[in-house]
Amino acid sequence: MKRLLYILMIWLCHLSAFAQTDGYNPSNPPNPSVPDKDTTTYYHLSVVSMPEGIGSFNTTGGDYAAGTSIYLYAYNHDYCEFKRWRDEDGNTLSTNYRLYYTMPAKDVKVVAEYAEVEARGRWNLQSQRLRHHQWRRQPLGVCLCQYRLLLPALGG
Repeated sequence: MKRLLYILMIWLCHLSAFAQTDGYNPSNPPNPSVPDKDTTTYYHLSVVSMPEGIGSFNTTGGDYAAGTSIYLYAYNHDYCEFKRWRDEDGNTLSTNYRLYYTMPAKDVKVVAEYAEVEARGRWNLQSQRLRHHQWRRQPLGVCLCQYRLLLPALGG
């Protein structure tokens, strides 16, 4: 029985060796492709407010390829309203608080300008400078944009 099993094993080994060498030549799989290096030139966009520090936006800028359309949105604040978007040279881009800006092939700064809304007969509390019981009436001509808490007039 062992002898028969031995002969069968030798016969199977020879059969498998001849079967693999007789015209069987698989090709190698292709090499994995490496993506091309990104050669796109990116330019920097800065978004700021004027007067400085009173505005807020959906983005403060970033790096974009030339021709990219960027959605800019300016938020109004108490007693200051959005006036216009302008570029560094003072050219008006839009008077709407929403702007689709197409990135040029250079670094740019886009400015959101705000204007003061008249605040007659109003009292306000400067939350960063005054304690909660100190009140002060603001003269006209002072931008109240930086005040976070505004209260209606008390009487008359």
